[in-house]
Amino acid sequence: MPPSLHEGPLREALRENRDATIAIYPGANHLFQRAVTGHVTEYATLEQGVRAEAAGGPCEVDSRRRAVTAG
Repeated sequence: MPPSLHEGPLREALRENRDATIAIYPGANHLFQRAVTGHVTEYATLEQGVRAEAAGGPCEVDSRRRAVTAG
């Protein structure tokens, strides 16, 4: 699914959240791996690991800002 379908609504939903960062990595799937289709059937053919440009980027978690809730 192309990120353009979700980018606008996501930016709108998070526009007042100063801690939120939205980053799009062209040619990467949701696991930040190089991917062509992003379909689950492609997983077995992908290189393991995160794309270099995503490593150290906004995908890193700041544990001081993480919240855990029980449902």
